Amino acid sequence: MAELIVHGKNGLLCGDEPQDILDQLVRLKDNTDLSRELGYAGWQMIQNGRAWEDNATRTLEIFSGSLRRGSV
Repeated sequence: MAELIVHGKNGLLCGDEPQDILDQLVRLKDNTDLSRELGYAGWQMIQNGRAWEDNATRTLEIFSGSLRRGSV
């Protein structure tokens, strides 16, 4: 997720430790403005080129290009 999420801008990143995960969840619970802002920023990212349809289109383009070049 780190390649998509910018910590504090469009989501929150955390380590694998249960306490780190809990800390981030509590942060969101306690700060509804931050929760709303991050949720909206994440939604905008998905709407602007990260939806499943966009990913499927890019994947098909890669495979089609490979087939044309005889790489597959």
